[in-house]
Amino acid sequence: MSSSIASTAATTLTRHSGVQKQVLSLYRNFIRQSKHNSEVVSQESSVSSPSDNQITNYIKDQFRTKSKSISKRDITKIEALISRGKRQLETLKNTSGFSVVSTTTSTSRSASTTSN
Repeated sequence: MSSSIASTAATTLTRHSGVQKQVLSLYRNFIRQSKHNSEVVSQESSVSSPSDNQITNYIKDQFRTKSKSISKRDITKIEALISRGKRQLETLKNTSGFSVVSTTTSTSRSASTTSN
């Protein structure tokens, strides 16, 4: 019986490409860092900050939105977003707090400058 469980577990494991592993690692690091920052903020001050669930939901939403809007074959775009995400994660690590800010203004601004 244990051999059937082992074979089932082996068949359900999926192999990920290097880029997929980078995206998953970045995602996990964002979740970990946001939880760490939430703990630091709650210990250091009485200022209200977004809850862990709000931050986690925001991170999940951003990754899901990008995964749906970008082709999995567009490696150049994905690698650029990974680099951008790593910079954002470093910024998050260097700050003690985390805030959820709408990026629609900056997105529309960058879209208008690229169309010129």
